[in-house]
Amino acid sequence: MNLNKLKEQLAREGWIVYPEPEHFQHGVSWYACYPLEDCMRLCASNCKRVQLVLKPYRAKTGNTTWESCEIDLTAAYPEPDWFKLCAYGLNPEQAARQWREIGMRLQRAWEVL
Repeated sequence: MNLNKLKEQLAREGWIVYPEPEHFQHGVSWYACYPLEDCMRLCASNCKRVQLVLKPYRAKTGNTTWESCEIDLTAAYPEPDWFKLCAYGLNPEQAARQWREIGMRLQRAWEVL
């Protein structure tokens, strides 16, 4: 699976896909967010439900291209303290197959902070 197929799958599974902001510069033109509707703790900064963010990366050296992803949950609690919980170095197939499990683990970690 490549990053384009991952993007299609995530969109089918309820992720919201956004164009990549210029300052991200991940070599990919998108990133995706998935709201955690059942999360018990809100972000203290904006009092909204937290979300998972999947950031894809692509790097090319010569004839070799590497693709990877990170899935994170970044939020404030208590304000002004920010935390970033992250699974990184995932290949696109791992991200597609394991995002639910990773998301549950990040959510549990967030709720016990």
